[in-house]
Amino acid sequence: MRLIVGSDSAPYMHTRQAFLTALVALAGYWIARLGLQPLKQLSKEAQALRPKTLSQRLQLAALPVELSALAEAFNGALSRLEEIYRQLEAFNADVAHELRTPLANLIGSTQVALSRQRSAGEFQEVLQANLEDLERVRSIVNDMLFLARADRGEVATGLVLTPVTQEVRKTIEFFEFVLDESGSQVGITGDVQAEARLESALFRRAMSNLLQNAIEHSLPGAQITVTLREEAAATWIVVSNPGAAIDEQHLQHLFDRFYRVDAARNDGGEHHGHGLGLAIVKAVASMHGGQVSASSEGGVNTFGFSVAH
Repeated sequence: MRLIVGSDSAPYMHTRQAFLTALVALAGYWIARLGLQPLKQLSKEAQALRPKTLSQRLQLAALPVELSALAEAFNGALSRLEEIYRQLEAFNADVAHELRTPLANLIGSTQVALSRQRSAGEFQEVLQANLEDLERVRSIVNDMLFLARADRGEVATGLVLTPVTQEVRKTIEFFEFVLDESGSQVGITGDVQAEARLESALFRRAMSNLLQNAIEHSLPGAQITVTLREEAAATWIVVSNPGAAIDEQHLQHLFDRFYRVDAARNDGGEHHGHGLGLAIVKAVASMHGGQVSASSEGGVNTFGFSVAH
């Protein structure tokens, strides 16, 4: 006699499958939660960043290899953002300082003029002094607007193939009176036959700033040299003048806005402009696809810019 006992295993298998599915889902959730924990920590640290705490950086020590590269890239972006933010704060302070002096002069002289009865001649003297301060304010505003356009990526238009020496000579002629007064001379050397595609107005503006900088920081009777140098992809225009040595730490910042080697000259005096001359040279070079350079060796200070071919 054979006894056979059977039962339907379908419900069992169904229950087992459901249990395994739940177990796998629970394990997957736990693994995913554990794996995302470093990412959540990064997100929390990033959300805690504020403009005043940009010096903070994401912690890399406890991160897995997969996230380390991302965190390093983010920290690099933070470093660049911090530098830009610091420059912006300094820039705003410098602009306020440069505008404050002429505005204070205008208000003060006007208040004094109105404090009592004055003749027409006295009022004329006050207006003449106020006009000089107003022209200074206008110059600062115009320079700032020009630099703002350059920052937005504006490039030189109407480029014309021009002999560079010709443009340099025209700029030197503009300074003829100043050169005669100081007894200084300007000579041109190098590749005097060099030609480049220029927007003349922009080129002369940059050239004027370099010459003015050289004249102001040279002793009377100095010999100033303009050197033209052709390279594979650019033409360099370099102005050299004898002067006090400039420390290496300052050279890389000389083309920054409002930067001065001597902080004591921050009064924006009559002979030192308002600290935007070399920044404009850099902007003009950028608009022509070029670069700028500065060096100080052997008692000679050299500043230059290039224009791309």
